[in-house]
Amino acid sequence: MLQSEDAIIIFVTAMDPYNENMMSDVLKVTAAVCLVADGHNKVMEAVTVNGDQCGINRFDPVLTALEKTSNPALQLSCMQFINAIVNSPDDLDFRIHLRNEFMRGGLGKVLEVLRGIQTQDLMTHLEIFDSHMENDFEEILHRFQDIEAEFFEPEAVFSLLMCTVQGTGAATYLLSILQHLLLVRDDFYARPQYFKLIDACVTQIVLHKNGIDPDFSYTQKFKIDVDNLIEGLVDKARVEEAEKLATELELQLRKEETIRTETEAKLHASNEMMETNQKRFDQVLTERDNEIRQLKDELTRRPTIIVSDPNAAAGGGGVGAPPPPPPPPGPGGGPPPPPPPPPPGPGGGPPPPPPPPGGPGAPPPPPPGPGGPPPPPGMGGMSRGAAVKEKKKYKVDVQMRRMNWNKIQKQQLNSNSFWAQANEEALESSDFLAEIESTFGTGKEKALSEVENPKLKLPKLKQLKVLDPKSAQNISIMLGTLRMNYEDVRDLVLSVDGEKMTEQMVQQLLKYLPTKEEVTQLQAYKDKRSELADAEQFVVVMSDVRRLPERLDCMLFRVRFEEERKELQDSITSVIAACREIRTSKKFAKLLEIVLLMGNYMNAGSRNAQSFGFELSYLTKLNSTKSADQKTTLLHFLASTIEKKFPDVLTFGAELRSVEGASRETAQLTSVDAMQRITFVSVSSEQPHSLRTGSVPLSTGSK
Repeated sequence: MLQSEDAIIIFVTAMDPYNENMMSDVLKVTAAVCLVADGHNKVMEAVTVNGDQCGINRFDPVLTALEKTSNPALQLSCMQFINAIVNSPDDLDFRIHLRNEFMRGGLGKVLEVLRGIQTQDLMTHLEIFDSHMENDFEEILHRFQDIEAEFFEPEAVFSLLMCTVQGTGAATYLLSILQHLLLVRDDFYARPQYFKLIDACVTQIVLHKNGIDPDFSYTQKFKIDVDNLIEGLVDKARVEEAEKLATELELQLRKEETIRTETEAKLHASNEMMETNQKRFDQVLTERDNEIRQLKDELTRRPTIIVSDPNAAAGGGGVGAPPPPPPPPGPGGGPPPPPPPPPPGPGGGPPPPPPPPGGPGAPPPPPPGPGGPPPPPGMGGMSRGAAVKEKKKYKVDVQMRRMNWNKIQKQQLNSNSFWAQANEEALESSDFLAEIESTFGTGKEKALSEVENPKLKLPKLKQLKVLDPKSAQNISIMLGTLRMNYEDVRDLVLSVDGEKMTEQMVQQLLKYLPTKEEVTQLQAYKDKRSELADAEQFVVVMSDVRRLPERLDCMLFRVRFEEERKELQDSITSVIAACREIRTSKKFAKLLEIVLLMGNYMNAGSRNAQSFGFELSYLTKLNSTKSADQKTTLLHFLASTIEKKFPDVLTFGAELRSVEGASRETAQLTSVDAMQRITFVSVSSEQPHSLRTGSVPLSTGSK
């Protein structure tokens, strides 16, 4: 077929959108021909000749078939042909021209319909089409970014434009445009709106989202009532100014609300501390009362003996003289217990004599001292965890879908934890468990076969010396914006000059730092720097700065510190308020009890059975557990169950008013990023000398 000049032309004439089978076969063959050498040119020639002979646009049969048919095979063949036609050429402008030709023919509307079909093979080719379109758009956008990076001043742009059109037929039209711009109405609100409208029109004419469209035969002339449009834009500008003022007032109100929330949080913390101290005081007071009561009982149980001392009356013994020995024991009885020791007096008399040896029996031991009774058995130490009863062990007759949550152990609970107070067994009913078993009881699942789909390869980036072309281009654009020689940039970084090194310059340096391997390779050219490209010369000069990423991070952090501190403070305040609502919401607590009951029943016999609780992050995974018939998920079943059996839980969102606002605060902002920055500043402040003299390569990998 490729050897004959007319074979493909004759073959393409068989494209008939109303004969779906033949149309599908022709598109498959021509798409395959586009991928071989010189095949794309022959297919393009064939469809062009066929379009001229039929008096239609050359791609109309393909677009008509794609729009009219509902046959999945024909739709897939059409997308394969379109991708092969558009993505095969190496020239960027040619690819954009072909893609725009399809879009002008109505492909954009058809693509919106095709994306709703959700067929796997068709979605693959739609993703290929979108991916190549985005890559081409980014590449064409770089052309204009280069110009923008080099010329930010109006005089420079005008000089470039004059050099471009000078001596051509476009110079007359440029002069006419400039003359008309001088006639714009001189009004504070109207003049910006005129230029805004002109900029929008020029942008739509010159640059499209899908690239440059060189074919203007399909554009219509502008028919715009400029007066009414400008008046509308002026009114809109005034409204925007009023909205800006309203936004500022709203920010001020939000700041006041933040202060109020912080005050409430401090008051709540103070109340909790006061309650804790009051409980501790009551506990200590109770312990002291118990000790006093025990001492009184002990004193009551001790016998009181009153003895008269004749020596004391005569004055010969002193106050501290011991009492006389006890009387002899009666017949048949043992010796009486020794008298209690007298209280120490001022004279410090000697203790009473011991009982005589050889008596009928040893005296009984003295009574226990005032130290208190011995502790009851079993109180030698306190076990970890709260006093929580064991969870009910369920037994099911069929295999169940598992709820793969992270189980909270009993040792992790305390008496104030929600899971220690949860009583999900009170919600249990036979019909509820039977409904769970009928919905999620299942056997082994059949493995779904994976379908391999042919994918077109993305174009490879060409390598240039050490740096890749894209990195070199980005560094060149950055150097154009800096407008300084390489040594000056290095000296500004070494001196940490925050006035000349703006935030935008520091961000660009951080963004385009090369890798450690690239720096190592370029250091070999240090003595031959003149042989390198401009971007690579800049990298060689900056490699003299040690710990460059840390330096730039410090400079950027110093500029952004106040703004990030305010953002972090508002975020934490919002999250604290949301956590307090979650902790005190009774309806949300009942919802967790329902989920815990379902999980313990469904996980019977597994490692997650008899769980005391689960991590709340599992709530976002409820839709991943499907029923046995694959028609519903655990999330839908839970919603249906709550609606039928626990309708009071449906309005739990009313108790969580701050959660929606707190959910917009990213975890990176409220925890990880903040802690990384705090740690970074601490380490940097402890090692100031290493920032000046430490040997760290120029690489983002050294952070």
